[in-house]
Amino acid sequence: MQMEIKSFLNDIKFFTENMVSVRFMLNQTDYVMNTMPRIDAWRRGVVVLSPRSPKAAEEFRKRLAQYSGVEVVSQNLTQQQSEVVFKCNADNDIVLLLGEVLKQQKLKMRSNQLDGLAQEVDHAVEQLPYVRASAFSRGVNALKNQIEVLKNIRTAHAKELVR
Repeated sequence: MQMEIKSFLNDIKFFTENMVSVRFMLNQTDYVMNTMPRIDAWRRGVVVLSPRSPKAAEEFRKRLAQYSGVEVVSQNLTQQQSEVVFKCNADNDIVLLLGEVLKQQKLKMRSNQLDGLAQEVDHAVEQLPYVRASAFSRGVNALKNQIEVLKNIRTAHAKELVR
């Protein structure tokens, strides 16, 4: 059981780092991209993963083969040959994994946005003569605190994944 959990956490880390996008196909023309579909809209169907590289696509296929109930589609239904297409149900472990990967990617994106905002605030403070950071509103200072908290959460989560 412990090995399965470590494998699952390693898969989360790998998919988070190497997945560009995911599409849950609702039908032939309609899909939900980079978000988990509603359970009443998608209970079973086709999922399309876009990896960062062809090498990552091969690793996706190998890792998907470890999950029961996942059927990797051999013929490529997409125009990009590197995309990985598979069929699964909404109650498969891979859907749980993809949900966690999407959460991690959103957290990382939000953290990067807040880092950029913090740099802009610091730059604005430097550009204004005779104004110190303490002169800014409590909202800006609270935002800086939120950025630090988010960094600490991300660091703690990364340490937890490594264990």
